[in-house]
Amino acid sequence: MIVQNWATVLQQSFNDMLSAVVNFIPNFVFAVIVFVIGWVIAWFVGNLIMQAVRAIKVDHALKAAGVDDVVARAGYRLDSGAFLGALVKWFIILVFLIAALQILGLSQVTFFLNAVVVSFLPNVIIAVLILLVTAVIAEVAQGVVAGSARAAG
Repeated sequence: MIVQNWATVLQQSFNDMLSAVVNFIPNFVFAVIVFVIGWVIAWFVGNLIMQAVRAIKVDHALKAAGVDDVVARAGYRLDSGAFLGALVKWFIILVFLIAALQILGLSQVTFFLNAVVVSFLPNVIIAVLILLVTAVIAEVAQGVVAGSARAAG
């Protein structure tokens, strides 16, 4: 049995730690670069979508369908361009965050984001769309019933 002195043990521990830090730094820098590039891309794409939705005047069509009244009753202002732009922006940021976490080797966090957040997001979008469609249908039905009641006397 070889007995090592304290200095050798401490030196070996320090060398191992330093080696781990030096090996981790390039991965960390690359992950940060990937995430920042993703953030910039997300910002540009989000703004592009916001401007495109505003240019085709989706809000005017939604106001004509009565969605504006429903959204106003909920305490919000109708701005579908900002909503869709932000939704796409955060989805792109999430994709690049997952890529950066994979570079860092954080597989459990990546698994959580893929399993819970990314697979849950389409369900949220569908739920919001169903809610908007039913709100518009309810608004139209309210108008029909109120008009019929007035006509009936």
